[in-house]
Amino acid sequence: MIAALPAMAVSEPPLSSTVDASVTRIDEARHLGAQPDFRAAMTDSEGEDFVLGDLLGKPLILLLSYYGCDGTCPTMNVELARVLSKVDRFRLGDDYRVLTLSFDARDDQRAAADFLAKTGAVPAEMRAGWRHAVLRDRDVKGFAAGVGFSFFWSDAARAFMHPNVLIFLTPEGRIARYIYGTRMDAGTIENALIDADWERIAN
Repeated sequence: MIAALPAMAVSEPPLSSTVDASVTRIDEARHLGAQPDFRAAMTDSEGEDFVLGDLLGKPLILLLSYYGCDGTCPTMNVELARVLSKVDRFRLGDDYRVLTLSFDARDDQRAAADFLAKTGAVPAEMRAGWRHAVLRDRDVKGFAAGVGFSFFWSDAARAFMHPNVLIFLTPEGRIARYIYGTRMDAGTIENALIDADWERIAN
């Protein structure tokens, strides 16, 4: 199932559309097992540059958000932090990593830092294993398409329409599983991390 709830933007981007939530559906059959661009260059909220491949070698939870949002994007980040604090089998940073990446080409490093400051989304003890970042080349549509993530601006909702989804990557960088929705369960997250760690791709 797909959660494609609207979230408010700071200012209206040039692209406009009517609300059509079906556009945001992920074709899992096509994307499970696929690998995003490991060379995708990013800058995090601290101003540090890295590429996606630097985060691999361990399971990675990828969360696509945008930093001008005051709706579901902060909710997803806060809820994920809450649930990860209850995951006992894996330690964030030591055993897996998390990447929140903006899909809004207008976002920059300062927007990522402001998002963290305003939402308090990630406790200090999680910061070593969880980065909030932007793409340096701003090719957000290209990167998002590589993981099956679609989004569009809706004039009617005055918001980006997008899936609320966690994308689990294996240590080798293959997409292992998608988990949808703003309500999360520690057991489900832990099982997804186990599968990703063992390079098991969801059916």
